[in-house]
This record gives sequence, structure tokens and C-alpha cells, in this order.
Amino acid sequence: MIVNTNATNGYIVTVQQNQNLTSGSLDTINPFVGSYLVLMVWSGPPGLGVESYFGFTTDDVDYANFQSDKYGSFASDNHPYNVVVETGPVVGEINYISYQLEVTNMQESGIYSNDITYIATAIF
Repeated sequence: MIVNTNATNGYIVTVQQNQNLTSGSLDTINPFVGSYLVLMVWSGPPGLGVESYFGFTTDDVDYANFQSDKYGSFASDNHPYNVVVETGPVVGEINYISYQLEVTNMQESGIYSNDITYIATAIF
């Protein structure tokens, strides 16, 4: 995302999902085992009933815990997670929020979806 703001105290961006990735037959993709508070280096789902993982990360250096390829997950629906912050005005600041999805060959096939919402709030 690219942000421009003249807000004297910068801005904050949050991300949230409305539900886990869900298919039309109500199968779901599991949240990654790393949480927003306890980030983890990505690892694939182990199988044996845990056939999928979905997680996210940010490259914003103000969230240093996400660095080193660590990922968190959406622990609950419609809960905003801070992913980008700046403490002053910016022009053309670029940050990446990345997602990773991994499934085993035992995950139920289908079209999975959810809604991801970003909210950017200026701080004056």
C-alpha cells in the first residue's frame, strides 16, 4: 500500500477478516499456528486433520516482531490488527502486507473466500 498524509501525528492501518477462508460446503482453512501476539516462522500444516494454514505478515519496521519472515493469524473474526504505523506526515510511504496459504492434498477441494478489510486512520 502507498500512503500520503499530512496528519501531524501520522496514521495507523489495521486489517481484519470477516471469517476464516470458507468454501461453499462450509469447509474452512485453518488459521496459521502463529498468532498476532506470538508470531512464528512459517511452517506447513502437519496433516492428520490439520490440512491447511492461512496467515499474514507486514514489512513495517515499526512492527519488528513480524520481521525475519514471521507470520501471525486472524485469531478472531472482525478484530482489527495493527499492521502499519507512522508517527508523522508522509509522502509515498510504501508498506506490504503479505498473506500465505498452504494446504495439503487432503484439504477439501472448493472455492474458498472471506473478506479482508483495511482501515487507514489519520492521527492529527
